[in-house]
Amino acid sequence: MLLIDFLSYFNLFLVFAGALIGVFLNRVVQALVDRGLRQQTIKLEWEQKKREQAARVAEYMSYAWQLRSDDTMDIYRKTNQLGWELAMYLPAELYTHVRDGVMDANDKNPLSAILAARKHLLKDERDALTLDDIAFHFPNAKVISKAVEN
Repeated sequence: MLLIDFLSYFNLFLVFAGALIGVFLNRVVQALVDRGLRQQTIKLEWEQKKREQAARVAEYMSYAWQLRSDDTMDIYRKTNQLGWELAMYLPAELYTHVRDGVMDANDKNPLSAILAARKHLLKDERDALTLDDIAFHFPNAKVISKAVEN
């Protein structure tokens, strides 16, 4: 009788221990999944922020490079707003490169500023995009880009 009681208690203990181990493993797996999801969410949010910053640089470059003396004050305000916004978060060297790309504009300066911003945002040393790969449009002219011409 004593042996039967012992085995009953032992079986009860094993069932209880198994349930605890199951709960523990469930929590561990859930924590790992949650951590992975948080990391992926942070990565996706950062990618979105980089795209937004790249869009702002491109928008500013487009406005500022094409400013004319007869443009409306609204266009000047928008251009200044974009330029000042970039000054708030771009590193100084990159911001001055972007600024110089539109202030001393020739065929390649705006494109070199775009490339500098791209390299900063992507942080990819293997990025093979060059000045000749970027399309550049303006009235009464072909697209300036060897990649497009080929």
